[in-house]
Amino acid sequence: QLESGGNFTGQYGNEATVTATDSTGIPVNATDPSHYLEVEPGVEIQKSTNGQDADSTPGPFIDVGQPVTWEYRVSNTGSEPLSNVVVTDSANVSVSFQSGDTNGNSLLDLNEIWRYTGQGTALPDQYQNIGRVSANGASKTVIDEDPSHYFGVAAAIAIEKSTNGIDA
Repeated sequence: QLESGGNFTGQYGNEATVTATDSTGIPVNATDPSHYLEVEPGVEIQKSTNGQDADSTPGPFIDVGQPVTWEYRVSNTGSEPLSNVVVTDSANVSVSFQSGDTNGNSLLDLNEIWRYTGQGTALPDQYQNIGRVSANGASKTVIDEDPSHYFGVAAAIAIEKSTNGIDA
């Protein structure tokens, strides 16, 4: 009898069991376990704007001309370390690594979260950009994206003065 399952990622085990009766009628049985580790790469990026996870509009309201800080948190969602981790932004924001490679091996290990940041200046109206990460597993490249939004508020005031009801 073989106990097995479907496709698995990660550690998997099964056990084969055989039961028989010997020539004297005594039951005999044996079991033999088997294990393997299915390795599958995976990566996830979470992007925030001025500290808010702004996946949908409008996002935070930011005065036009004020600084905008984007944070990109990258984690390994697979079952193997990842190499050549590259974080980019659709708006040509210069993205720089800040922290997270706890053992200094330049691999995004399973328990690490790498943090990147980018800076900009708020533009008027609704704004969106997309953070993207790509990384290499042993057998393939994995990619993830996450949008972020803000609304650029342009403060304005106007005054209209008249003298005796006439715009003078």
